[in-house]
Formats: sequence, C-alpha cells, structure tokens
Amino acid sequence: MGQILSKSKRNTICWVFIAILIAGLLFRLVPAYIFYGTGDVDTARKQTNLLLRGENIYVTSTYNYYPPIMSLLYLSGFFEKQFRLPYHFVMKLPNIIADIGIMIFIYLFSYKLYSKRIALLHMA
Repeated sequence: MGQILSKSKRNTICWVFIAILIAGLLFRLVPAYIFYGTGDVDTARKQTNLLLRGENIYVTSTYNYYPPIMSLLYLSGFFEKQFRLPYHFVMKLPNIIADIGIMIFIYLFSYKLYSKRIALLHMA
C-alpha cells in the first residue's frame, strides 16, 4: 500500500491535489454567486431579516427553520451586511465549505487505503 515516491512525484501530486481543490471550489462558488436560486432563498431571506431585527420568527406564516439552521441564517445575514456580499451567495457558503471538507476527507481516507494517485481520482 505505502509506496515510496520521488520528491518530484510527491510535488506533482501535491500540486494536482491543490488544483483539484481549487477547481472544485470555483465550480461551486461561481454558480453560487451568479444564480439566485428558488423561492427557498426568499423564505430564508425573510427569516434572516426577522432574526437580525430580533423578532419572533415563529409568528410568521412562512416556513420556519429549526434552531441550528437559524444560527446559520443569522450568520449569513451578519456576513452579508459586514462584507456587502449578495445574500443568496453568503447563505450557500456553509454548504460549499462542507463540500470542500468532504473532498479532503475522501482524499485522506482513500490515501490511507490505497495510494495518492487513487486518492486523487476518488477526490475528483
């Protein structure tokens, strides 16, 4: 399983790993910024505005999110205001970060079981 690779091959695999991560990040960030989404984004936006004003969101007639998600919505609204980013983009960031984390996990898990090259294929 564990193979001894030359330094140049290790560097190449490292750069391929970084390139796959960056490509995966761009393939998620660009559409998240460009495309608004569905009515769920509108509902989340309404809930976030209520949370930021400190109002009770459970008195609304819209879909009420469960508490952990409301924390993410609150943070999305906070970051939207602080960094002046579109809300539809900011609210998608936790999922994008989770996707990148899963890519890294798949690489590390496959690397332990197989080899670096196989791990890169699994990650891609």
